[in-house]
Amino acid sequence: MPQQGPLLIASNTPRPSFTSVIDEAQIFPVIETNFADAAKAVAQVQPTAVLADMQGADAAQFEALANLIAARKPYLPLIAVQPAAPLPDNAIPFSLQSGKFDRLIRIGIQFELYERVLGGWLEWVRATMPKLAIYVEIDYSNQMILDLTTGSLDLAVLYSPQHLPDMHYEQIAEENFVMVSTRGVAFGAVTPADYIRANYSAFFNRAHRQMLPELENSPVSTGNGGAVAYLLRSRGGTAFVTETVATRLRQEGVAEFVADAPKISHPIYSAVHVRHHHSHTHIRLLKALKQMTA
Repeated sequence: MPQQGPLLIASNTPRPSFTSVIDEAQIFPVIETNFADAAKAVAQVQPTAVLADMQGADAAQFEALANLIAARKPYLPLIAVQPAAPLPDNAIPFSLQSGKFDRLIRIGIQFELYERVLGGWLEWVRATMPKLAIYVEIDYSNQMILDLTTGSLDLAVLYSPQHLPDMHYEQIAEENFVMVSTRGVAFGAVTPADYIRANYSAFFNRAHRQMLPELENSPVSTGNGGAVAYLLRSRGGTAFVTETVATRLRQEGVAEFVADAPKISHPIYSAVHVRHHHSHTHIRLLKALKQMTA
């Protein structure tokens, strides 16, 4: 969102149910007003977004509010909740599906981990918490931690924690990176010229430098596991990948394990902002993540 002000909720009815949900989530401060005073409130509080409760809204008042917001710079989102009629061009419609989901949890997952995390854990969530909706973001550790601090994510599974005062981390599992090759070579025959240097995290890089200094200066390197697998499939070579990816490449007939090569074990962490650390929902989700990712 373009600003970091409060959410302004305009409604002509008693406090709508979605207002309480947003307020309890503590993502942004919430300011409430009616449509008659909404224009004044926009000018005074400089909101991040305006949510308009269309149930009981006066059409003329809403149109005037939409026109005022459309003229503002920078862009200010106007979200019309439960619209029953056509909206101005700058209004974003949003419909609540009553009785389907009680809450949305947004989880970030490290690029190399989403297959390992999503399988059993997501099925567990659907079976045991059917009223909970899950949004999944696949990203890198630094960005996920930033999103946790701003409230854009609720929890994350990542490789590289940053020890910030408002973040809570717990090691929940380990990842084993193994060496595979399309060349059918033994470890002693691997050369930098044919080696794809993976760069998964600072922890991985330190372990790699200590264990394999002779393979540090390779012509091709990448920090994305999907790119490593693509390069192995398209041009061949030797690289470290997760055990999950290594097994798939072997099943596809693309690459084989380099049996005498060392493994690099990497800790996996859960991350949550302290605002959610004691939330019953988050505790259940994190406990299941730990059990199913181990």
